[in-house]
Amino acid sequence: MVAPEPNERYRTALQALETREANFRLFTRSLAHDFNNLLGGILGHAGLIQLSAETNVEVQESAAVILKAAERARELVTQLLDSTRPDLGQFVTVNLHETIREVASLVRGIAPAAIRISFDFKAETAETVGDPGQLHHLILNLALNARDAMPEGGELTFETTSAMTPYPTIQILVRDTGTGIPDEIQSRIFEPSFTTKGGSRGSGMGLAIADRIVQHHGGRIQVESKVGHGSVFLVTLPLRQPAGMASAATA
Repeated sequence: MVAPEPNERYRTALQALETREANFRLFTRSLAHDFNNLLGGILGHAGLIQLSAETNVEVQESAAVILKAAERARELVTQLLDSTRPDLGQFVTVNLHETIREVASLVRGIAPAAIRISFDFKAETAETVGDPGQLHHLILNLALNARDAMPEGGELTFETTSAMTPYPTIQILVRDTGTGIPDEIQSRIFEPSFTTKGGSRGSGMGLAIADRIVQHHGGRIQVESKVGHGSVFLVTLPLRQPAGMASAATA
């Protein structure tokens, strides 16, 4: 039996990646809608409890806590739905600082309390031209990868800087203080289905998808890591579209 050519294996892996990504979006949106329905019932009954407990301050305060938590959960579900919008190939102006803050808000709700999140925005401008859903998905995947690298807690930092390469760009750094990535596998972490987490913790698709999104937006992604000292993922995106990029994105 003749082994498939490397290019053929890569195309097959990409096709599998696209299928899994589409199935993940469908599953996530279905799950999010179910959560929204459950939250509607929680909000409704908590509101009724608050109204009916006019003379019981403790019950009113407890109902207010439930309402606040449910409203926050609904915001997270909305952000989750936004991140799974199908790629319509529509590029618009996106403020990456706002996108990063939205992702951080989402991650706070699903990350261990021992993980601290901080920002260091140094970029003079954070507006790029791109697909809002894809860029949200990009930052989210990098943030979730950082979260998984810190099972015992640590610090997740989002940084931005401005650079000329040779056209104006914004550099986004997603930094963690986690376990780090061994040197011998750093060149493979963006390959579809490659993972060191084990089947129960991940499919190896997150970084591969991030790499595809960055390429689709005319940028590049790099990683620096040392075992025991954490990792830094550096994404460089143009602040304006290089010539020919728009036509390539819709080809």
